[in-house]
Amino acid sequence: MNDFSDVFILMIAMTLFSSFSLSTARNFNISSNELARHDAEYRTIVTAQNELDYIKWIDHPSKLDPNSSNYIFQSHPESRTNYFGNSNQYQESIVVEAESYLLDETNSQARYKVIFTVSNQEFIPPITSTVSSIKSFAK
Repeated sequence: MNDFSDVFILMIAMTLFSSFSLSTARNFNISSNELARHDAEYRTIVTAQNELDYIKWIDHPSKLDPNSSNYIFQSHPESRTNYFGNSNQYQESIVVEAESYLLDETNSQARYKVIFTVSNQEFIPPITSTVSSIKSFAK
């Protein structure tokens, strides 16, 4: 190094390298945060779908009638804990809301609409999944 121009070029090169390093680290951090959010969205949707699958096995319309004493959603909204990861080492809190109402009733059948909303409040903005189905009962 004979003069200050070499030092100046070295300083610019070090500044550019550190800038690229910080940018790369920031992108990795954003990517891992997005991956965690997408995994939580997946678990939220799966929980909502599992609740709908449970509705398929209901055998009596009084369980979906809000005016009945057998109404299965009396305790909703429910707070639950999802365990996930290798050997269930992680957990997250979710809220499951459910409702059903009579769509129509004829002499031969009764049809109820069931709506599930699952919320994961551990992310900002919260992750929410809503699914619905129609359950028919023959009379």
